[in-house]
Amino acid sequence: MTFDTEIGDIHRFPTDKQFVSYCRLVPGSNNSGGKLRHKSANKDGNAYLKAAFMQAAVSAYSRYEPVRKLYRKVKKRSGRYVARTVVAKELARIVWFMLTRDEPYGGGSKDNRLRKNLDSPGPNL
Repeated sequence: MTFDTEIGDIHRFPTDKQFVSYCRLVPGSNNSGGKLRHKSANKDGNAYLKAAFMQAAVSAYSRYEPVRKLYRKVKKRSGRYVARTVVAKELARIVWFMLTRDEPYGGGSKDNRLRKNLDSPGPNL
């Protein structure tokens, strides 16, 4: 329900990157004078979608081995919160592709846009 209510028409997001950004799953930036700085907290986008995708990420890496592999790989390198956000971002990308193509989740990516770790069968979103 949250996804359907908060997203509205998925076609207002031309790319998956714009959708993920709207879901608050990418770092904000503070650019000035040609210098790039990342903000520690991003307040742009939809807080409800971020919360929903973060909860879905916990469920996904708790239950599905391909997602768990991705989570552990990122967690080792960057920590628990970053790993959870990366999984949530990948789930958001999956949702965008499913909704724009009007297809159910098939467990993998035919156009190789999704991470290789998520190619095997996993959550039926």
